[in-house]
Amino acid sequence: MNRFIRFFIASRALPLFVLMVSPYAVFRFTPLGGTPVEWGFLVAYFLLVMLGWIYAIGISANSHLAPGLRLSARLVMLVRFALAVPFVCLAYFVAGVLNPLYAGELSRLPGWLIYVNFTALFSIFYCIWFAAREFTALRIGRNPGFIDYYPTFMALWFCFVGVWFIQKSVVEQFCGTHELSARDG
Repeated sequence: MNRFIRFFIASRALPLFVLMVSPYAVFRFTPLGGTPVEWGFLVAYFLLVMLGWIYAIGISANSHLAPGLRLSARLVMLVRFALAVPFVCLAYFVAGVLNPLYAGELSRLPGWLIYVNFTALFSIFYCIWFAAREFTALRIGRNPGFIDYYPTFMALWFCFVGVWFIQKSVVEQFCGTHELSARDG
């Protein structure tokens, strides 16, 4: 397990929460984020933390599952592709819409922007589905139905709140309770 994945799997909820809300706090309480490029970097940072957390849960769970419960290698590769799509859509949005809008070259938002938005949302949705399904399959030891992984799916979807509900389970599942008690003092 690499350091990136290990960080997200072994962290407590508070540091992950702080990492997720810090771009909003920086945007809200500092002058940083006033230009489209600065705003894009803040959103990219948030996406990196959120999608990194989701990816770490999904990949770790998939690697711990019995071979019959794992998703195929194609679907795992599709997750890796889906992780990059929101960043591409964000860059396209900043360069093609926000910069011209900020410079006064556009008077209204273009209609094709809805397709870029839904492409990014669908990619994030797929990553969340993968992580929720794999983590639930690992916890219950069988292929889950949607009703089985729905709570985990919603916790990952609303990551600011969800990190408080599932991160303790993630740490217990992958790191064991002996590491938790050792870190608690």
